[in-house]
Amino acid sequence: MREDQLWHSSFALLRSDLKKQTKSKRLKRKLLNHSNNILEKIDLKLLSTLKNDELKKLKGRSLRFYKGKYFYQKGDFERSAKLLSKLSDRSLYYAESRLILAQIYQRDKKEKLVKKSIMSCLKGIRSFDAKSSNAKTYLEKIKNSCFLFLARNEFQKKNFDYSLRFYNLLDKRASSFVSTLL
Repeated sequence: MREDQLWHSSFALLRSDLKKQTKSKRLKRKLLNHSNNILEKIDLKLLSTLKNDELKKLKGRSLRFYKGKYFYQKGDFERSAKLLSKLSDRSLYYAESRLILAQIYQRDKKEKLVKKSIMSCLKGIRSFDAKSSNAKTYLEKIKNSCFLFLARNEFQKKNFDYSLRFYNLLDKRASSFVSTLL
């Protein structure tokens, strides 16, 4: 365990102990707000150590996206959903944020929100004006991920015809096509 991760977990334990020992509701609320701010800063520090120089260049919306993605990978789905749902539809990362939200909602068995998120993902890809070839390639990968998500989702529901339709929408020229089928 890295030193910053150890510090993070130690602080979380200390916070829970102080919260139990504090009798005043007002003091508890102040302590909780203050410690949440500190934990967020620690989480950002942990996140920056994971992504090194790339993350240090990020600002605002893209930082919110990476932080939301980090919490998703960490298993904190509530915090992840809260951050990712605030992302603007003008952001390059909007489509992927909606895909991640769909995965969170599927885990929570919220089918209407899954559909809404996936449709927003596909709409975001269509409406985003990608100027660089890197952005276009990135959005193509996200589009394939959306179709793959839909295909697997329909397959789980035993809607094989719909599943096959979504599999047929995958870009077969993409280098990741073979690995997506595995």
